[in-house]
Amino acid sequence: MHENIIELNVTIIISLLAVAVISSILLKKIRCPYTIGLVIIGGVWAMLAQHVEALSSMRNLTLSPDAILFIILPTLIFDAAINIDIRVLFKNLVPILLLAAVGILISAGVIGFSLPYFTPLALGGALLFGALISATDPVAVIALFNEVKAPKRLLTLIDGESIFNDATAIVLFSIFIETQIDNYSDLAHLGGPGLVSFVLVLCGGVLIGGLVGLVGSFLLRMKKGDMILQFTVTLIIAYLSFILADKFGTSGVISTLTAGLVYSGMTNITIKRRHRESLHYFWEYFSFTANSLVFLLLGFTEFNILHTEDSITNSLGITLLSIPVIIVARICVIYILIPLYNKFTKPSRKIPGSYQAILLWGGLRGAVPVALVFSIPLDYPHRALLLHLTFTFILFTLLVQGTTIKKLMDMLGISPEKNELDGVKNVTTYAHSFKSEYLASLVIKRLLDIFSGEGFFTVKDQSSDLVNAYVLKKKDIVVLAEQDSQELKFTYREENRNYIHTILYETLLEFGKSLQKVSEIVRPEELSELVHNKAAKPVTTQGKRKGLNLAKYILEDHIITNLTSTTKEDVIAELLGVVAKKGLIPDKKAALEALMAREKIMTTGIGDSIALPHAKIAGIKDIVAVMGIKRDGMDFEAMDNKPVKIFVLILSPENDPVPHIEFLASITRVLGDKEIKAKILTASAKEIHDLL
Repeated sequence: MHENIIELNVTIIISLLAVAVISSILLKKIRCPYTIGLVIIGGVWAMLAQHVEALSSMRNLTLSPDAILFIILPTLIFDAAINIDIRVLFKNLVPILLLAAVGILISAGVIGFSLPYFTPLALGGALLFGALISATDPVAVIALFNEVKAPKRLLTLIDGESIFNDATAIVLFSIFIETQIDNYSDLAHLGGPGLVSFVLVLCGGVLIGGLVGLVGSFLLRMKKGDMILQFTVTLIIAYLSFILADKFGTSGVISTLTAGLVYSGMTNITIKRRHRESLHYFWEYFSFTANSLVFLLLGFTEFNILHTEDSITNSLGITLLSIPVIIVARICVIYILIPLYNKFTKPSRKIPGSYQAILLWGGLRGAVPVALVFSIPLDYPHRALLLHLTFTFILFTLLVQGTTIKKLMDMLGISPEKNELDGVKNVTTYAHSFKSEYLASLVIKRLLDIFSGEGFFTVKDQSSDLVNAYVLKKKDIVVLAEQDSQELKFTYREENRNYIHTILYETLLEFGKSLQKVSEIVRPEELSELVHNKAAKPVTTQGKRKGLNLAKYILEDHIITNLTSTTKEDVIAELLGVVAKKGLIPDKKAALEALMAREKIMTTGIGDSIALPHAKIAGIKDIVAVMGIKRDGMDFEAMDNKPVKIFVLILSPENDPVPHIEFLASITRVLGDKEIKAKILTASAKEIHDLL
């Protein structure tokens, strides 16, 4: 019998996922929001199960509170946390907390004091319903607004409110269900305890989530190269933070959110760059699975509740009247708090009227209110009515608001951001011309691989008509890469020019080596022009520069042929000590910090046994460089994962990126010559200087 139950459950889960996959394909073709479509499909499936014997095993399928809280929510909240832009979140933290804390109190109050006039609910029951239905649901909201591609700030406001107001809703819900409020005078006793409970729930969740995130990040760093183990640790972080918070009576959602933000902030030192995109897809898969199951099962639950629970026809009028009351409560929240915030904030941070309208209409409800209403004791007065009120409004938000939100965005002129460089000042575009379209296609594909290896997330630029047009993003660095026939264009902020050019030079030089024997793609006499980037023509600047005389910068006494250090930081410190002793840099400590900060952003182990640690520092007017040799090699987190034997430390002027780029390109070309590199590994300092 036990085996049959397991087999049945597995069959049901696989069936749900199979329907989700097919639905995803079909819903995209008819341009119906995926999550909303699944609710409809789930409801239709539940109706068929009542009449088709082959589907009889699915007649009682429903969402349980435990499934929502301990299986679905940790996955979706952690995925949202690791993908949210922390800078945008903190910039909008004040309005988010206003909506999540004060807003839910206003909404619950409006609903709680209104419903007793036209329903049999007493004040306690009405406030209980107001608390559980006022919280915009993170499951529904995050899924839909990611799908309609809302602008980043709007998406952050909606996501942030839906995640944070979970804590307020649970506190209010718990207080109202425990105190059984009967009259207005009882409310006076709730202020102090309610505020204390809210603070404890919020702060406790932050503390537990922060600790779990820190411990998990420490474990990730211990096994930095083991991708499978690291993925497993992130799964543990997501669920353990939620479970521990729940055990201690704090907010699991806030705990998992905090753990995700801590993990996200430490990825530069915990996850290898080439693993980050895989981790992104790992969590994207879990998010897809969780969303698919929750919305299909929500459709089943909606049908079963409205079909079997004391027949909704007995309370149809009341449930329909409750819808405008809840919407009015939401109107009060948005149009009291947001104008108040706008009055006291900077003009650049004001929330426009169009965003306020979307915040109003985009307040969807979903799985979290289901979990709360199902947790109401069976003997609670008017429990059946509360179920009907809850599921009717959830259905309204999903089928009416959810299906029209995109049209409302279009009417208000809110369109998906083309890319994060739109309208930004100080943006540069560089165009690189190649000799054939095929060659340009090969180069952009390899460039995308290199950028991905450096920790950039790559997405197709949907607004472009070009086949090869991508937005590459890593924290605050954004690159727009486009191929138009034989030309490649790269657009980025001017302050990121040095960093982007480094990757472009390294990639083109590496690509050049690979093409030396492929004469059918490009003639040998043209290869040097292409590889050395002479074909690159800056759109916003003019002029070309020649390679540098490296011997001028790497003097004989700047060459160490027997490095003794065994770690990355020690190697950099040993090389830095050479120029520091000669007084060529103003502050050795500051230079070391700049170099190590650069290593956290992007490893300078470019591969092929070469590492080029470099940084810009204040107080120097020209390049300062030193070379070190370690013949047996050492780990330097090189891009090809092989030991590094040749190190060239480069310090360049802080306010002039050109010498840095020229020097980096020149030294890379020299060390890319296999004969020269082989001689360097066996030569004396004088012989190496002569080779340069």
